[in-house]
Amino acid sequence: MKRITVLLVITLILLLVTGCFGKEEFSSKSNETASAQNNSSLGKIKYADLIPKPEQFFLDGVISIIDQDSGNEYAFRVKNYNDGEYESYVAKCKEMGFSNIHYESENDGGKMFMAYTEDKNYYLEVFLGNEIKAIDVRCKKTTN
Repeated sequence: MKRITVLLVITLILLLVTGCFGKEEFSSKSNETASAQNNSSLGKIKYADLIPKPEQFFLDGVISIIDQDSGNEYAFRVKNYNDGEYESYVAKCKEMGFSNIHYESENDGGKMFMAYTEDKNYYLEVFLGNEIKAIDVRCKKTTN
């Protein structure tokens, strides 16, 4: 009789543990799916996800967010950047899909990089201003 009771208790524990984990996993997957559906149905674009994270490239930079992914664009300014960081950032932008170059130049005033994604759905501008000693980055959906 003791053996049967012990087996029943162990079986109940296993069922409870399995039930809890199964329910939690299902619940989190359902939440992820619902969240993804809500974002796509609302058409919410995360422009910041389309471009490199500035803190990974501008190591000593002071990054100021100008437009925090408002739905229209994502824009930020970097001050206190180091030599070569602009070039590294632009190279990574090209790797991440902004390879349809609209304009790229360098002159006494600074450097400019403007490009579309290959499908021309998104547009990126990266400007380095020598006079203002800042790098401005803006990513947005194209209007065409």
